[in-house]
Amino acid sequence: MKHFIFILLILQFLKLATFAEVGVITVPKDYGSWELCPVASISSMSFSVKINNNPSISATSNFGTNIKGSGTSIEDLNKIAGSKILNYYGLIVAFGDELIDLNQTYIACEGDSANCVSGNLNMPYKSIWCLAAVNPFNRSITADVNVSFDNGNVKANTGTGNSNPSNSGSNQNSDSNHNSGSTINPEILIMFFVLFNLFIINSL
Repeated sequence: MKHFIFILLILQFLKLATFAEVGVITVPKDYGSWELCPVASISSMSFSVKINNNPSISATSNFGTNIKGSGTSIEDLNKIAGSKILNYYGLIVAFGDELIDLNQTYIACEGDSANCVSGNLNMPYKSIWCLAAVNPFNRSITADVNVSFDNGNVKANTGTGNSNPSNSGSNQNSDSNHNSGSTINPEILIMFFVLFNLFIINSL
């Protein structure tokens, strides 16, 4: 019976764990893109994608997936048209369902700002919702990304990127400090002490 309770407490401990993915991305030029997907179905997410103009900062390894661009940028399209048919100031940020055949995509920011921030965005239904950024320019773009995937009681950890992004933007200094870490629910600490006490009791 003691072992059964111990297992239940461990499962509850894991259930309460919260995870936030933070890292630096470099999005390929000419409508290249970057994508990050959770490892489980989610019901809500929050994120910030902020352009970082510090060339000395490299992209976080194994943090999302890059897709090569088409070879034609918005500058090329404007030149062909003879005028500025579109004028972007930042990345085009979107989120979409990875599982359905006809990809359902919602635009979060249409490249009208250097920063794209969305807090506690509820998904229309529970599924694998990915975060994506598209770069319409003829040069690669580096950005700080902070995203949290939530499937209800459990945060889905995407795995690899885990640092503290710099504050960047049109009127902010880009002073990066990439320290690894993740958010911890206070209830986890309580559960840890419960598990520790149970372990001591079992050893008596």
